[in-house]
Amino acid sequence: MDSTYSSSADELLRNAELRTELEPYADESLTRVNSRSWTLQQENQYLASMLEWEKAPVLPIYQWFDREELALPAPQAVCDELLPGLLDDLARKLYEKHIVLDYTDHLSDRELYRIILYKILPQNEKKIELPGAYSGVGSRAFSGCGALKSATLSPDIQSIGTEAFAGCAALESVRLAFDEGKSSAERYPGDPGVERSDSAKLVIGDRAFENCAALRVMEFPRGNSIKSIGERAFAGCARMETEVPAAHLEKYCFEGC
Repeated sequence: MDSTYSSSADELLRNAELRTELEPYADESLTRVNSRSWTLQQENQYLASMLEWEKAPVLPIYQWFDREELALPAPQAVCDELLPGLLDDLARKLYEKHIVLDYTDHLSDRELYRIILYKILPQNEKKIELPGAYSGVGSRAFSGCGALKSATLSPDIQSIGTEAFAGCAALESVRLAFDEGKSSAERYPGDPGVERSDSAKLVIGDRAFENCAALRVMEFPRGNSIKSIGERAFAGCARMETEVPAAHLEKYCFEGC
């Protein structure tokens, strides 16, 4: 049997299986995404990620870790000399779970440690592991997702599609994750000021973040990692605080910022 035919048949069977499994969770999010330009494999990746999200357990963040991995002393039990190192290690562990500490400069180390211990770690959130690698975010993939507050993308991502995050009114930050193979300085949580040798490769599509009114931070390692930004990609993002470097800009891409 021709291997191409066999692969296509497998993808068709997988597509049917995924749609059957998603049926109990079906809503307009399945039909509002424009998947006509996708390959069957890309559509299956998208459906698999949706299924993973729907099945993901809602757990307190501290339960995302092994008990030994996150054995933390009470704030009053930690001396001032040991607190910075403990806090640094804790921030890195959180970052490995795609939890980024942001806008904390106004807090002392002890205040931040208390907030993490008593407010962040007990918070209930979906724990999700997306299946497989992905090279892009499809057109309208998250369009209109009102509850989405942040997104951490793969360092290998090559495209953010048309209207991928358009109208995500609560979205505040988008970050390009750091490669695990980089040095510890390059992977430090929340540090956008790292030089990279990567050639420009990321394409941000038309209206990708249009009307994301709460969006403040687009965090990429310093250097020209963005190849182009599409028309009206960030239009209506009035709270944008960070510069987004790109080799090519289409018209009106930052209108209203």
